[in-house]
Amino acid sequence: MKSLILTLAQANAATQKLLVGAYLDSFSVTSVSVSLQFINPALVQRTNLLVDVDFTCPAAVLSPFSKTRIAEDEDFFVERSVFISQVFNCIGKVIDRMHVEADGRLVLVIEDVSVELHVSADDWADDDSVWSIALHGADAHHSAISAVSCIADESILFVADC
Repeated sequence: MKSLILTLAQANAATQKLLVGAYLDSFSVTSVSVSLQFINPALVQRTNLLVDVDFTCPAAVLSPFSKTRIAEDEDFFVERSVFISQVFNCIGKVIDRMHVEADGRLVLVIEDVSVELHVSADDWADDDSVWSIALHGADAHHSAISAVSCIADESILFVADC
């Protein structure tokens, strides 16, 4: 497996291929990370591939009526508990569209809400991924790109595993 640095356009194309049409199946939580598990039946014919979105950054579920965004000074664990209670309502629903922004933000649009993952000031301390999207399953090798990650080091980098 090799890694490639992606442009913003390439990161958008790769993440859209992995996630658009996938539906949220489950999520899990550890002390500082959350994993959203999607099933995407469109990636390989007759196969439901699991697509995991793992992240350690602040996240929110926003409706069209939401006026607030994630505040830098909010407590991570308080925001995480709000996120978990809201993302539960997205289980079984399909990602209609999504995009990656130059600042590392990942936005997943699921029906009338958006799930947004944000790179925060705390994320610049490590060279680990802030969020990553990875295929799992026996047929994952059919995809040219099996994972996309956002890394906040000296700048925002998008990395693909091929």
